[in-house]
Amino acid sequence: MCNPGRVVPVLHSHGVEDTDTPFHGRRAGQCGFGPEPDVRDWRRDWAARNARNAAKASAAGDEGVGVEGAVVVDEPFEDVTRTTWSGDGWEVVGLSIEKLGHSWPSTPGLDIAGAPNQTATFNYTSEVLIPFFERHVLPEEYVRQF
Repeated sequence: MCNPGRVVPVLHSHGVEDTDTPFHGRRAGQCGFGPEPDVRDWRRDWAARNARNAAKASAAGDEGVGVEGAVVVDEPFEDVTRTTWSGDGWEVVGLSIEKLGHSWPSTPGLDIAGAPNQTATFNYTSEVLIPFFERHVLPEEYVRQF
């Protein structure tokens, strides 16, 4: 298990119809790969890890924030469920995209890499990815100087 020792903002999207990296996970040796966790468990584990690391960084901690942080579930786009865990200075955002396979949700209906399950109802890059990175800039102490 990864344990970075600091909070790490995470943005994760996954097509529910993905057969390459199954949304519900895979047992060891299944199709020559694995094991792979259920996407929902993987996201929840990152939220719990961030909550623990945030509590270590703050002597007082955040009252009212559980072991996985505060959780909000909404539907920002058609056929998309977004679960957001957050705490002091961090968030884990998981987008579960119905009708999408192993593909990048971009221009609606044109995600041919995920055929036959290639339906997207939003543009991930402009509507989700860029705003996420605008909110979360890598701290200077982690930026390599070249």
